[in-house]
Amino acid sequence: MENVRAFLGRGKRLRHSLLGGVHCPRSGSRHSGAWKQKVAVVVAHELAHQWFGNLVTMEWWTHLWLNEGFATWVSYLAADNFFPEWNVWTQFLEESTTGFKLDALAGSHPIEVDVNHVDEIDEIFDAISYRKGAAVIRMLQSYLGAEVFQKSLAAYIKKFAYSNAKTEDLWAALEEGSGEPVRTLMHSWTKQQGYPVVSVKHKDGKLQLEQELLKKGVAWRVGDGKSIKILSDNWIPNVQAGLICAPGKMKINLCRAAHDCLPTGFQLQRRHIEARDGCAFCSRDDRIEHVFLMCPFSDSVWKEIKQVYNIKLGRGDLANVRQWIFDFLRRGSAIQNTVLAVTFWHIWEARNNAKNNVETLHPRRVVQKIVAYVEMIMQHYGPGNVSRPAERISLPSWVPPPAGVFLINTDAAVFQAERQMGVGVVIRDQHGNCLLAANTRFMGITDPETAEACAIRHALWLAKEEGFHNVIVACDCLSVIQKLNSPGRDRSKIGCLVEDIKKLGVEFISVSFIHVSHCSNVAAHTLARCSEPSVCNVYHNETPDCIREMLLSDAQ
Repeated sequence: MENVRAFLGRGKRLRHSLLGGVHCPRSGSRHSGAWKQKVAVVVAHELAHQWFGNLVTMEWWTHLWLNEGFATWVSYLAADNFFPEWNVWTQFLEESTTGFKLDALAGSHPIEVDVNHVDEIDEIFDAISYRKGAAVIRMLQSYLGAEVFQKSLAAYIKKFAYSNAKTEDLWAALEEGSGEPVRTLMHSWTKQQGYPVVSVKHKDGKLQLEQELLKKGVAWRVGDGKSIKILSDNWIPNVQAGLICAPGKMKINLCRAAHDCLPTGFQLQRRHIEARDGCAFCSRDDRIEHVFLMCPFSDSVWKEIKQVYNIKLGRGDLANVRQWIFDFLRRGSAIQNTVLAVTFWHIWEARNNAKNNVETLHPRRVVQKIVAYVEMIMQHYGPGNVSRPAERISLPSWVPPPAGVFLINTDAAVFQAERQMGVGVVIRDQHGNCLLAANTRFMGITDPETAEACAIRHALWLAKEEGFHNVIVACDCLSVIQKLNSPGRDRSKIGCLVEDIKKLGVEFISVSFIHVSHCSNVAAHTLARCSEPSVCNVYHNETPDCIREMLLSDAQ
């Protein structure tokens, strides 16, 4: 990783012999060619970050390619300058194809991709930002000319030194230095996914060139055509894949798994990147099929998921993961296909956490997260989008508390642009009478789970101040409710909030925490959405206009 004024690297990878050459830790031998070239490119890449990343820092993760694309391009530029005999631009072209292959997938993304949540950041550290970004920079350098490009780039670095820059700032500097319409030219390359493909065919002693935009979908290799089965082979992407009701990141993860593009230890070793190639859970070879289907950890997850959603995996017919996924999508129902995407995502997340020594969840905890996520999708998508099980079509409405107990519905709403969160609280008795309603805003909280925990703490504090001693706190965030009901100490990122809530609960005669569906919590959610900055509204024995209809409907 790059550091200001220092480049840290593993000594065993940089050790030279007196006779020249570089020590290869994997084979134990010394190489004067390929391995030395690899070391030179990596060192140049990290040193380039002193300018692209440290001196001039991207304004936001959307412009990550300004760091990584430039560092990748400079690494080959430096290697070519010091070692012209290596002809590194040939290797650069070969390496760029990894970005183009990823860009051929339906789940790809543009070089400039909007990042709205911290979970989306890791997804863009891929060949698109590194390889395709570098290829676009080299193309632009060739178009403007090396001298003009270098002078314009120097002006850009000088102008934004020790500050932040975005892609538009680079285009402006290049336009000013070259007089060319760089912004207009480059928008089609950085803001759109895919790339123009030139097909070359040899026909009747002539070369036939055809250019077209690569169509979104899956490229299937059919060999010499002798083994093609027209009625059974996947000639076009299965239409079920597009009907998966899941966040884009989960669809992309499933697509990358299908094409073996995820950075498993096995894949990293193939790319000559140092990594532990053993499975995080069982230390076996962590190829893609092992991670998601064969590992004892993932097998335990699938055993419970199969019972909940009546899924048949068909792993006995597994030839390769790509074919298995598309066979599953073809025969599965809409809800089963959604479960597949959600399960793959959470298995991959659990694997990464275990690899990075963050937290190793029990398979049953992972299953609980999967079921909760699928339940949330079912609640927020209409019956036309997801085929729900018959017993879940009728969603529960508001359920009154026992006599003498007060039900507190609470919810949070996140306002990313303002970096604020809103809280909504509704306290009702067994007759549905609104005894207290409140909403307010808190600054600097944009993480959804943290926001939900803060909302519960605020609601409980409000109930204590207003003299409600026997309460049931209802929230639609399952993960927070599970942590509050867990007897052990919570060590997650919201662990301190969980402990605060538990200590606050001791001051009540009775308090319990229950999970309710979003449909049962609409009033609290509406109040949270209607909250205003720097304003705390409290309504005693009256109903706010924005939720009056909802509470009347619940009381019927």
